[in-house]
Amino acid sequence: YLAERKVLKESLDWYADYQKLKTRQNAIPFFDPIDLRYKQNVRYEVPTTHATMILIMDNSASMGIEEKTIARKFFILLYAFLERQYKDIEILFISHTTEAKLMKEEEFFTTRESGGTMVSSALELTAKLIEELKGKTNIYVSQVSDGDNFGSDNHRCTDIILNRIINYVQYFAYIQVDDYHTIPDDTIQMTLSRFIGMDKGLWGAYQRIEEATTNFKVKRVYDESDIYPVFK
Repeated sequence: YLAERKVLKESLDWYADYQKLKTRQNAIPFFDPIDLRYKQNVRYEVPTTHATMILIMDNSASMGIEEKTIARKFFILLYAFLERQYKDIEILFISHTTEAKLMKEEEFFTTRESGGTMVSSALELTAKLIEELKGKTNIYVSQVSDGDNFGSDNHRCTDIILNRIINYVQYFAYIQVDDYHTIPDDTIQMTLSRFIGMDKGLWGAYQRIEEATTNFKVKRVYDESDIYPVFK
């Protein structure tokens, strides 16, 4: 009976396969589960504790002391907020007229150049910086301008932000400060936009970006008392 059973087992396909696998197992070095545990490469997501602030300032002749004071105070609030969220923060300062360049902080806030304004030059530089930074840090962009820009440049600004910037940043904040006009008694200040109800070209272009995205916001500041409410 036992001899017949052995012949029957050997005639089955599964038994032949079993014998092959058993022979192969004996020829392969033994793997202990602990070997697999420490030799596997497993990818884990590590939260980024670093942030980069890219500050963009319109430094053309139309940006006066009052406008830059408002910009500085807004940037300080933004920095203080991000400092509570991240362990390390790097700040990059971009200044522009018709051309854009990286600057040191002191030069950024004190430079006042003549000439026209080409906002896309600053956004182009911002996009290049983001290309180098994305994936390594949490990127925030804040821009301050009086809204003056060549009409033909507004479309290019929109294109750069939508296609090369907004998908790679946590947040983009645009603050518009118009030219100041002081009343003779020196107690009230108002902007031309508020006085005659006219919006400059950049404001309209940026409003359309705001409507199409969730992490892009535009606000207008008329005087220093508006800074904190707008920041909130």
